[in-house]
Amino acid sequence: IFLFGMLLCVFCLPELVGSGIHQFSMFEMPADKVGSGVKGVVACRFALHDRSFCFINCHFHAETKKTVKGAQGDLAERLHQVQACCNAVEFRMADQYIIPLWAHRAVFLMGDTNMRLTKPADMDPRANFDGLVRERIEAGKWSELYQYDQLTMTLKNPSGALAPSHHPSKMKVPPLKACPWKEPVFRAGGPTFQPTFKLEVPGPGYSNKRVPAWTDRILYRSSDVRPSRYEAVQQDQILSPPRNIADHNPVYALFKIDCIRVDKTLLHHHVQDLAATLCPGNEPKCGKTHGEQLQREQCRHFRWRFVNTGRPHIERLAVRVFEDLQTELEGAHLTMAADWLVEAQQECWR
Repeated sequence: IFLFGMLLCVFCLPELVGSGIHQFSMFEMPADKVGSGVKGVVACRFALHDRSFCFINCHFHAETKKTVKGAQGDLAERLHQVQACCNAVEFRMADQYIIPLWAHRAVFLMGDTNMRLTKPADMDPRANFDGLVRERIEAGKWSELYQYDQLTMTLKNPSGALAPSHHPSKMKVPPLKACPWKEPVFRAGGPTFQPTFKLEVPGPGYSNKRVPAWTDRILYRSSDVRPSRYEAVQQDQILSPPRNIADHNPVYALFKIDCIRVDKTLLHHHVQDLAATLCPGNEPKCGKTHGEQLQREQCRHFRWRFVNTGRPHIERLAVRVFEDLQTELEGAHLTMAADWLVEAQQECWR
């Protein structure tokens, strides 16, 4: 999948093609103001057995101003692009069913985020911030720079621009599905590798045109993902003679994810048992309170969709059931219904 200077490649074991991997789809979107594709995202999604994945390669707004106020404006533009792209990413399947980004079990965002180190507003205007950054890097103390890193500070803000948000369509995200973006760091602060930009080409060291920063990052959204490695490739350490062929050092990450296979026969039996327990003859008599009546209505909606849809894809079914509930419930009642639906979905996965 490519768009101008962005490329996203997916590799897999040959034995998974056509059997383990299915429902592959692609998406691309320019994010620059003229729509040239210089900035934007390319994405793909697929299901591996019965787990759904989404991968996004990004290139966001660069640092264009040298003042503190200007840097804040550039950051705001970047965060706006992140939100706009994440809200717009969706995949149209062969049956015209649309799957948004948040509907996947695991979402990965990677690329040139262009996040920079921001000079503190209370720092002496005469202080050399660029010199301070380079001094810390040369001393191997780049962890002291985390406090200036825009992405690290943004991720620490639970209500910030990268906080979980509802999809702009009428279909809202169930509360328990709203996982925050996280970086696969293994200690408090930020990346364990030195800043990846802007390198001198062919080197050595950093260019004098920009303050060094961690522009190249990897983020993920999932409760099923366990990061195991997050590193940068130092070009001058692997090339002979030592040199830089690009002004960015690439980064990579390894994750462990449990992919399960659903036994369709056992799932069918589970559906039968669930339908039997929720059949009209076994339902509790309508209670006098509104809460008991609400529970009864939720059971009926879940039973009807679960049994009559006949689709083994549990996540797709959950989305459709939730859409139906939205037409009849709101506020706290809708939240309660969403919680019950997610619990039922998790029970089916188990």
